[in-house]
Amino acid sequence: TTPPHRLRAVFPCSTALAPVHAMAPKKTMKRSGAKGVEPEAKKAKVDPRFAGIVEALEQAADLPEGCRKMLLACIPHCFSSPPGERHESQAEAVRMIGEVIHSVEMVLRKAAD
Repeated sequence: TTPPHRLRAVFPCSTALAPVHAMAPKKTMKRSGAKGVEPEAKKAKVDPRFAGIVEALEQAADLPEGCRKMLLACIPHCFSSPPGERHESQAEAVRMIGEVIHSVEMVLRKAAD
């Protein structure tokens, strides 16, 4: 066989002939549970004063998830103020929540008939 120093003269860029340096092993993390499973998001505590409103919004099957989240986030900010003191945007959110509750009520009435 040809000595390595002569092969380097012919193949100077060859990494196969470069000296091997010992490296420390990479640290690995141990993972518990199944792979690819995300933990469930914690549910926010619902103020008992708004529990019925939250329940009605969660029952609205035809409401897109993004809209549902937006309206759920508005509930404590909109319903904590008296109607006469609400900002225009709060009053609009209350109106939208009312429309959703009305549609849920209609669906429940049809199901009961």
